[in-house]
Amino acid sequence: MLTVARIGILLSALFASSCYLAHRIDQPTDAGRGDAGAPAEGPACCLHATCAGGACDDRDACEGPRCGAVCCAAAQLCGAEGCVDPGPSCESDADCGEAWRCDPVGRICVPEPTALCFEARPFRPELLWEDTDIGAITVPIVTQLTDDNGDGRVDGADVPDVVVIDAPGPGRNARLVAKSADNGRTLFEVGTPTLGLCSHTTLAAGDLDGDGTVEIVALGRQILAHQHTNTWPGVPLPCTEPPEDAGTCPPFPPDRGPYHNHGVAVDARVDHYHADAECSQFEDSPGALFVISHTGAIERTLTLPFRPRPTDPRSNTVVIADLDADGAAEIIAGGVVLGAEGVRWSDRRLLAVDLAVGDIDLDGRLELVTPQHAFEDDGELIWEDDAIAIDGHPAIARLIPEIRAPQVLALDGSFLVVRDAATGAPLIGPFRFAAGRSSGPPAIADFDGDGRAEVGVAADHAFVMFDFELPPPYVVWELPSQDSTPGTVGAAAFDFDADGADDLVYGDECHVNILSGREGAQLWTRSNPSLTVWEYPVVADVDADGHAELVVVSNGEGAWCSGRGQPYRETPPGLRVFRDRLENWSATRRTWNQHGYTRAVDEDGSLPRTPPRAWSTHNTVRANPTLSERGPPLPDLQIAARRVRSIDCGAEDVIVEVRVENRGAVGVPAGVPVAFGGGVRSSTTSVLLPGGAEWIASPPVPRSALRGEGQTFRLEVDPRGTIPQCGRAAAALTVELECGAP
Repeated sequence: MLTVARIGILLSALFASSCYLAHRIDQPTDAGRGDAGAPAEGPACCLHATCAGGACDDRDACEGPRCGAVCCAAAQLCGAEGCVDPGPSCESDADCGEAWRCDPVGRICVPEPTALCFEARPFRPELLWEDTDIGAITVPIVTQLTDDNGDGRVDGADVPDVVVIDAPGPGRNARLVAKSADNGRTLFEVGTPTLGLCSHTTLAAGDLDGDGTVEIVALGRQILAHQHTNTWPGVPLPCTEPPEDAGTCPPFPPDRGPYHNHGVAVDARVDHYHADAECSQFEDSPGALFVISHTGAIERTLTLPFRPRPTDPRSNTVVIADLDADGAAEIIAGGVVLGAEGVRWSDRRLLAVDLAVGDIDLDGRLELVTPQHAFEDDGELIWEDDAIAIDGHPAIARLIPEIRAPQVLALDGSFLVVRDAATGAPLIGPFRFAAGRSSGPPAIADFDGDGRAEVGVAADHAFVMFDFELPPPYVVWELPSQDSTPGTVGAAAFDFDADGADDLVYGDECHVNILSGREGAQLWTRSNPSLTVWEYPVVADVDADGHAELVVVSNGEGAWCSGRGQPYRETPPGLRVFRDRLENWSATRRTWNQHGYTRAVDEDGSLPRTPPRAWSTHNTVRANPTLSERGPPLPDLQIAARRVRSIDCGAEDVIVEVRVENRGAVGVPAGVPVAFGGGVRSSTTSVLLPGGAEWIASPPVPRSALRGEGQTFRLEVDPRGTIPQCGRAAAALTVELECGAP
């Protein structure tokens, strides 16, 4: 739905030719125009300072609906396959052919709509539970850890659980906390002096070994003397002898004593470790990977050959997936690919900010993708592009509809590129988008209900929605935000109001917000001060009640948030779960198992050998589906274009016209009011079928009334909102007209 905009049209140039005015203006069409934005050929009587070739349109001169880059004829419809003529009359869908349906209003066969939207459901979030003793800067995950229904199995029929890294501060050692997601009851905690987690690590959960229970994977450092030795073959420990005899051991940190041995089992003469000690004190300590059982026991540790950076989220990403489709999942973390039998391969190029996995070459195995590289599951390099220095967040999706193969989207700061996934060749960009100096991982979903994917990106100054079907710079909308921390905060997608288009849940440094995916309107906001780094809210049915809940973390750092023009109150750090008091949030999955979530995990935590290709099925990244029945489909009336015409070529009167398009799924009868401001109204003259359009003209406006300060027209379709339709307000915009001296 178009939001209110102010469009200035200066009427200072006169172009003479013959015109005809009736209730509908009949002018030469531009149906043959092949490029969006090109001027129409042929005469036109208009007043517009930028007229070219007879076109006087503010946007485009289509007489019928616009269908992508093509103008349809006035009587045609825009369907999924392009411009088509309406079909025969009908009584039911059975009277229409395949991919056609019987419109219940017009009783005419119409093509399946390019977009579906449904009646939006109101919602009113409320707090389900919170734990203010937790402060986090990474994404919480939702998985299954306990047998809640007593059937002897831990599976998708049980109540999910939430796992989070509780961080005392950036770069400091942290603890892992697991809680029952329905009430916040603590299941277990794991932290120093048992586990050397750093606060930036992301978590991943899944059944790695096929034993029916979930394991949790996290990154940290071998900074403690403990009894867990390296249980993966292929990577040696840094020390193999007691520290007093090992002249080749890495030097121990200051003030930690000679028995600090970086993870090697030693005698009882070990030092004590402070829970809030900076990870950065242990630059000589190797990185470590920890696998933790569903009960909180440390099952495995691994010393990493490459050292993650403790005070930078770079290289602290954990990914789990069954890369080679052998039934045992691999762990990708810290530059290493680990299988059930040990280290499969390692490569420093995997120490990217973020990683993505997907079957990009359709061989039935999953490939690993960074912003600059793609690897086969065995480590063979598929492509590399160091010429485009983007080392940020990759995602695999189908973003260019006319290309059926997947693409790789890569973000780094304010740079963006879309690559061919198979070759790495740039298809769009790289280009810079003006939203700040840093950006987080993308959320990819159908945010406008057109059946195709758009991309939501959080940056430090704005949240930006991209649609790569639009011309450059591809921006649908942009919403200012407050995120001065040079972190990599993200967002998640879910259709909260069940209107057929995904919404966004996003938290900047001051608030957590639910935003309409269509136009960025704020649907809900709550104070949530947080020194953002690597986190974003997640959506899942965490209490198994058949409705989605929202899981949010914060660390309480937000002294700069007051005075930003939004309601704000100081809020302590915490892990919080919100539900909809009205129970209108639909059913969804009971899992969100890792930072780069793509639904490639079953609700019991098992990892499919060959998961469905996300880009060819749901085509989402960091999104959960709506599983409940939606309401009835709706029309979607929009002002798609406007133009200025004149009966007498500007000598006396001018006329404002708007093209009303129905971009929804159901037709509307004739007589829909169109308001031009000041009590001036007109209305549609015929049934407006899905994909159809009609030009509606205002009565003539005396040119004398437009001298000086001009006249403002408030253009609205269905201004009183009598027709239920997509969006949350009637399509509206404001046009300011002003004429100079003749």
